[in-house]
Amino acid sequence: MTEIGNRWLPPSPHREAVLEQIEKARCHLEERGHGVAPLVVFEDGGVMELPRVRFDPKRRGFHQAEEGEGTGRQTAHCDVCGTIDELKALLQANPKLEKPQLDRALLLLDDACYMIGRMERRHQAYDRFGSALAALTERLRAVVYPDPSVAPTKADEIRKAIQATPEGHAAQVPRLHELAEAIRDVANHQEQAMRVQKGLAIEAARLYGDIRGARNWETR
Repeated sequence: MTEIGNRWLPPSPHREAVLEQIEKARCHLEERGHGVAPLVVFEDGGVMELPRVRFDPKRRGFHQAEEGEGTGRQTAHCDVCGTIDELKALLQANPKLEKPQLDRALLLLDDACYMIGRMERRHQAYDRFGSALAALTERLRAVVYPDPSVAPTKADEIRKAIQATPEGHAAQVPRLHELAEAIRDVANHQEQAMRVQKGLAIEAARLYGDIRGARNWETR
């Protein structure tokens, strides 16, 4: 949690509830500049100003305090379920909707559709991530890697030549050089292959960073 986040945290017990959700990666903060309260963006689509987030165990999930005016598109609840619960209660308690109740009902419907749209865009982002990751996987599998067993085989030939010839190995130097170069060739091809693999791994890490954004994914 940044100092900016601490500054804008709601009072207890809502503060602890928000921090727990951030720790569990169920929401994340989006800062909006100096002097402006950050937004809490829930994985279920809800968006609220951090200072106005409230948690009531008797209600479904989080909701937004009614006092004050927000900035930008925000929602009354953190998810569609809480939104629909309030809508149902509103319709149950008010068989005939007066203008304030009607406005609230329409707002809740807008919120629900907005959150569903946000989740759909997030789904599309995951889908693009999956396609890009699958393409990277294919490129990784296509990397040609040398047979490392060639090196110890060539090394054994050199060992036998330099250990088993009483008169020395002068006559075998060309062959020994050839065997040594074969060992080096294995290493060169390993380095080249791993350089490509490393680049693809870095690209995969970038894709992961892009899809994660500011979310805390250290814990599920």
